[in-house]
Amino acid sequence: MDLIIRQNTTAPEEEWITLPYSDMEGLMDLFLSGKDSLEMTESQVVLIDFFLEKSNMVICSDVNIFIDVDDLPMKKSSFPEDRQFLLKLIEMAKTPEALKKIYMKPDPELVYPALDRFAKMIEQSNAASTGQDVAESGENVLFFKMGQGWRACRDAKRNLYTAERSWRGFYQLCEIDKEAYDKLGTDAMGDETAEKIIGNGRPLFEADDDYYTMPYCEVHDQDYDLIAPWSKAKKRYEKTYGSGE
Repeated sequence: MDLIIRQNTTAPEEEWITLPYSDMEGLMDLFLSGKDSLEMTESQVVLIDFFLEKSNMVICSDVNIFIDVDDLPMKKSSFPEDRQFLLKLIEMAKTPEALKKIYMKPDPELVYPALDRFAKMIEQSNAASTGQDVAESGENVLFFKMGQGWRACRDAKRNLYTAERSWRGFYQLCEIDKEAYDKLGTDAMGDETAEKIIGNGRPLFEADDDYYTMPYCEVHDQDYDLIAPWSKAKKRYEKTYGSGE
């Protein structure tokens, strides 16, 4: 079915952003392409995961999937920064570099005006329209980088760097150093892959649940969940052995 972007549920159909499937897929790929090179806060990671989930839902859905801008998962406490983050992604999506990053090449004459309309919707949204009534206090201490099959975290309070990678059922959580974190998602990676950079770190936890082996988890550091509470490691452990450690 189709992926449709609109301001909210009451927006008239003529104001919806609807493109042929391949161009809409290309639009979302362009929009999300900048995430690899940006460091994000926790709230911005939530937004990226939201868009990724919506994009993936279209593949197996028999109904249209809607992205309602006024209902994006944004909080009042971080709304201005998060809205600016989304607008930055759209700005980056309209560069030649973004087109080089993605496999499905959409028609720029269709997609770029649609991105402009998307930006206008985001600009028209406000903290009151997001549905997040309670403002959260507290300074951001966790910052993230993410790409295809990997995610890295900078814990500013503890001066700690961790990263997870996954591929076809395999999962690994490692502690990395600042140099590795800074390199991830940048041209400084050179010919190295993110998976290799992360894998060269200190292993904290590994798991595998592919179709060819019995599911298993290997704990290298008993404090893995305290070192990287943001990661999927504990969920992988509980999926294999249950919640009672």
